Amino acid sequence: MNELEIENRGLEPGFFDTICSNYLDRHPVLNTLGIRTMYMGRGITGMRIIPGPEYSSAGYRVHGGIVATVIDVAMSRAALTVTGKLCRTVDIHLSYMAPALENMALIAEAWVVRAGETLVAVEGTVANENGQTILRGMGTFIVDKKYPALWEASTGPTL
Repeated sequence: MNELEIENRGLEPGFFDTICSNYLDRHPVLNTLGIRTMYMGRGITGMRIIPGPEYSSAGYRVHGGIVATVIDVAMSRAALTVTGKLCRTVDIHLSYMAPALENMALIAEAWVVRAGETLVAVEGTVANENGQTILRGMGTFIVDKKYPALWEASTGPTL
């Protein structure tokens, strides 16, 4: 584990360290929401959030947009680990399976299904701390070729 306590599940160490030092802190929304990266590997990522009452709707249920945000970020991060570039959401499909309750940890896990030069197909789930599936998602992400690479000196993966 690095100083951020993010587990490296097989990424080249220089690439992993560059993502951790140059990319993770450039996502202010993740800090605001309290979304934390648990692990990254080639084509996979795991993220965690413990949403409090400020993110709830009626009945102590977490607003669906918060759950959607955590899976969207996890899927985009999984795409990044394969392409070496920022990937932007083109299309996302979500199926809510159960309510997420406030103050209960939610774990988002995402994996790349197929990566091309331009588009990346990713799937993922969000489960609560008891392992109950809250959401299943799939999305298409575009490789952002206009945005400068944050880790040009890295020996990260290529397409």
